[in-house]
Amino acid sequence: MILDKKSYFIRCVKEAAKVLGLKKVPRVKIWDGACPYSENEIAHAHSDLNLICISKGRLESMNFDEIKETAFHETTHMLHRNHDIDFVKAVDEALLANWLENRKPKKINISHKKEKESDRERCNYHLCRKKAKLYKCKYCGDYFCKDHIKPKMVVTLNQISRAKEPLRSWLEKEYRKEGHPDLIYTRMTWEELEKREKEELEKRWEVLNILKEISKTDRSFEKPEEITQEEHKAEKESEKKKIKTIKIPLEEIILTLFILGFAWYVYNSFQNVFVVPTVEETTTTIQPSITTTSLQVKKINVDLNFSTPAPRLNKSCFITNRYFVYINDSLLRIIDPDYSKGIYNSTINVTKTAFKIWEDETKLVHFDFVGPDENYTIYVEFTAEMPLKAAEKEFVAYALGYAIPYGYECENYCFETGGKIYISPKENSRVFAITLHEIGHILNLADVGNTDSVMYAWQEESTFSEQMWREKITKEIKDTLKMIVKPEYDCRV
Repeated sequence: MILDKKSYFIRCVKEAAKVLGLKKVPRVKIWDGACPYSENEIAHAHSDLNLICISKGRLESMNFDEIKETAFHETTHMLHRNHDIDFVKAVDEALLANWLENRKPKKINISHKKEKESDRERCNYHLCRKKAKLYKCKYCGDYFCKDHIKPKMVVTLNQISRAKEPLRSWLEKEYRKEGHPDLIYTRMTWEELEKREKEELEKRWEVLNILKEISKTDRSFEKPEEITQEEHKAEKESEKKKIKTIKIPLEEIILTLFILGFAWYVYNSFQNVFVVPTVEETTTTIQPSITTTSLQVKKINVDLNFSTPAPRLNKSCFITNRYFVYINDSLLRIIDPDYSKGIYNSTINVTKTAFKIWEDETKLVHFDFVGPDENYTIYVEFTAEMPLKAAEKEFVAYALGYAIPYGYECENYCFETGGKIYISPKENSRVFAITLHEIGHILNLADVGNTDSVMYAWQEESTFSEQMWREKITKEIKDTLKMIVKPEYDCRV
């Protein structure tokens, strides 16, 4: 029987306390609203009070695997207050010990009775247990449904975070793929990885040995038994005419090749010059009695530390100054159906505030909120999974926001009129920052490397401070918008 998430969290805390050897099981407090001790955290542990606090809204938004790891994480804080090496090691050992305890084989009866067979009516995966057609796993021998028959490695989030690329990306795929955790499959996979690593290391040593042998010069010098004075002078003169060869050590050769390769990489990286089009208006006649505006594009160098318009189709792009925004709140109504958790109201309010900040600070664009039946130009949706392309999913594993600007191509330029914004409410405290950033993409602004700009690609701020975020709409962003907000260039009119 599958427990509700509250009971499952309490049960995981008890199991963690047993594995860690705590004398008293920590008490659990589930707050209806935000926890006053942990406003920006998933949960919080008070070792002095032997208490673990968690908000009800965040508990309901997590799956069972995340709930278990959170419970073990906070319970470990009863022994180790700081996130040091001892803490990480204790969490990993507790999770592994708990998993082995659940998978411990049954005791053999002395009477040699037939052992209890695996359940062949329900899926043996503890988070599924549904009745369906079952298949036998070739590794552990248990029976699983079609969705969970594939084995996956037994890894924790702490192990993934400590791993280095490319192993880290591969472990993330193993952790998130559908299937059942299998200890035998995990052991065989680690052995295969170690075997491959040894083979690659042996190949590298072979190459280095070959290079070392090539660098050596096998010369044998024999001292003549007797040499006359005239022969000695003639030998010296011939040696002066010869070109002296320099023997370079292998380490210096490798270092020189590495420096040359790095210099070539830096040179190629800076070949792509970031340019921004500047507009010079001229009046030409395209059809009789019709006067239109054509554009001449001039390329100039731009500082990499502020936002620049992203060109489309290798042409200059301009945007309109008025947008009609529709916010699809279907997912929020599922998460907070009776508005008791406070998630619905807070999320909608910060989303509308983000549009208002752009409108007040730039004084160039205007946003009106409309319903689903009216004509809207910006569509905002809260979704659990980003609609990324296949290529982008390989590199963006934890995308919390995604923007798709829409527009059309005119004669010699492009004109954008709106787009779609997708936001993940998984981390509710960061919805405000993500919405502000994605609105910038709809306004044809690109990602930048300046951490003080709202268009910085990795926004990690979670504080709701309007003044701070207003300052992140920098002067460079406003100057760029003054250059590209041209509603008169709408060629549909």
